[in-house]
Amino acid sequence: MDTTVKYVPVIDDCCYDFVFFKECNSVLTYGEKQSTFPIPFKVFTIHDLSPPYTLKFETSLTFFTIKVQPWANAHFFSYLDTSGIIDLSLEKTGILEVQEQFFKDILISDRCTIADDFIKEQNLILSSSALFVKDICEYIYNVKGMTSVNLLSEKY
Repeated sequence: MDTTVKYVPVIDDCCYDFVFFKECNSVLTYGEKQSTFPIPFKVFTIHDLSPPYTLKFETSLTFFTIKVQPWANAHFFSYLDTSGIIDLSLEKTGILEVQEQFFKDILISDRCTIADDFIKEQNLILSSSALFVKDICEYIYNVKGMTSVNLLSEKY
């Protein structure tokens, strides 16, 4: 049996994530001093920790992530008031049932449908400022990032 500790880098893209773990046996290292934070949760998000991030685990690590776009961060995560790995099973009723569905023997397209249904059930209501951010982000996505600050300031 391979007992070598394995590492997976985590890219910080400034978006929140719903992270669903099958195994709850990893450790997050973060920050310049590489502090550690165990992850015993099945569904979590990372809040207010400094990159760089790395996941450390021993045998296997299976996960599914739902990325929350910047304009929806406040809707889903504005209540967070502590730093660290936040157990989302305490915050979202029914989320552990969603986690179980992700790790059944199903196609990835079925997992994407489950994720889509989960997000739609959250009744996302955006403020006018969130809609403004969404418009800017969608413009940047549509032009594949080929823009400038000057062009954005003129357009918006």
